[in-house]
Amino acid sequence: MANGCPIFRYAKHKAGSSLASALGHHLRLIPTHNADPERTPENQILYGLDDRKRILEAVKKTTEPLVKRKDANRAVELFLGASDEFWENGGDWAALGKAHLAYLKAQFGEKNIIGMGVHLDETTPHFWAIVTPIHDGKLRSNHWFDGPKKCREFVDKAVPFFEHLGMVRSRENVKANHIEIATWHQAQSGNKAAQRRLEREHKKRLADAESRVLAAEMRAEKAEKNAEKLQIELNALRVRRLMISEELEEANAKIQLQKTEKETLEKERDSLMKEQQRVHDLMASLDIETRQRVAANADKFQAARKKFMP
Repeated sequence: MANGCPIFRYAKHKAGSSLASALGHHLRLIPTHNADPERTPENQILYGLDDRKRILEAVKKTTEPLVKRKDANRAVELFLGASDEFWENGGDWAALGKAHLAYLKAQFGEKNIIGMGVHLDETTPHFWAIVTPIHDGKLRSNHWFDGPKKCREFVDKAVPFFEHLGMVRSRENVKANHIEIATWHQAQSGNKAAQRRLEREHKKRLADAESRVLAAEMRAEKAEKNAEKLQIELNALRVRRLMISEELEEANAKIQLQKTEKETLEKERDSLMKEQQRVHDLMASLDIETRQRVAANADKFQAARKKFMP
């Protein structure tokens, strides 16, 4: 059974202000309404820098020589997680984080990963990462995220990095019901419109989950009926197998009886053949003796005839 699938979301940043706002959320520099303040100290930096100012400076220093247009994407913010199945099956966030980090290194290169951390103070553990989208010495975020095809390829290439966790690729052609990262940040910052959208999305997800549960219950009921039907068929096959076994034993008994009768007949045949040979030999012996007697009598007759009939 599959252990869920990895989740990837991204947001491109052209200016430092939008990235600074995102880092404010990730580093808990601004209030986060759905986070537990008592658990916030559990959050960790898994790779790279852990300070907003230093991250912004690193992004600027790395990308400044490569900027050709004012609207160039200097950084990509990534939301990394796993589907519900992973957590329901007791998934380990540390192992998941290592898999995500290994994939980011393979895709972007270690030097382009500015920072990566994990949030453990929310309902479900998830990760964030800031990378500079440099490919072949150029700022090229479209190399990874340019339309649905490139995004699918990004997910496809991730599969080998998560197979050891029992995870599979997420289903294709499924309408996404998640919100954009920017909207999430706005909601965490207290934006009422964004919060209402979050609430609508949450209700929609609950409704979808209830629908999936209902569908699963219907499939389970159908499977149970099929199981009962198969059990009846199995019992019938067992009875048939027993009948065939009894018929086979009866046939074997008849074959054994016929074999015994055949052996008896063969013995009687051998005995008769021996008796026939004995009679043949006896008749041959009598025939010789008879011819000898006839010859002797003939000799006597000739002798007598000569005596009385000179």
